[in-house]
Amino acid sequence: MLLSIEGDEATGTRHKQLVRQIRRRWDDLCWSWPAHNGQGYAVLRHKGKVVKACIVAYELRYGPVPVGKELDHTCMNKGCWNPWHMEPVTRSENVLRGDNPGGNAIKIHCPKGHPYSHYQSDGRRACIICRRENQRRRRKEAKENVAVY
Repeated sequence: MLLSIEGDEATGTRHKQLVRQIRRRWDDLCWSWPAHNGQGYAVLRHKGKVVKACIVAYELRYGPVPVGKELDHTCMNKGCWNPWHMEPVTRSENVLRGDNPGGNAIKIHCPKGHPYSHYQSDGRRACIICRRENQRRRRKEAKENVAVY
């Protein structure tokens, strides 16, 4: 079930309730919202779009999220929309604070089990063994696909 912030078209009651709650509540509890997306974030329909409730709440209380930033749930509860629990941070900072800090950075072997032993020009790690195998395969395929006249 997706809730709409607009509520009743004529009165905008749900919007008024949301604004009133944001203005009146200053507690440190996680605020639950009845509708969630597939990732567990509280969502609602706002101005014809599905948006995260935490963004609407943050913007109603503090103004727009700064450019280049996203909101981090400092309470680690994705379903929470309490603006007091939101902190604008860069994407990389948010990832490091998340459930899987470092993500792929902590992996030391490629999916085939070879060690990551090579850094590409853009700073990403690569498996030199897999890279060479792929280059050999592509060269062989290119030779086989050459048209004979």
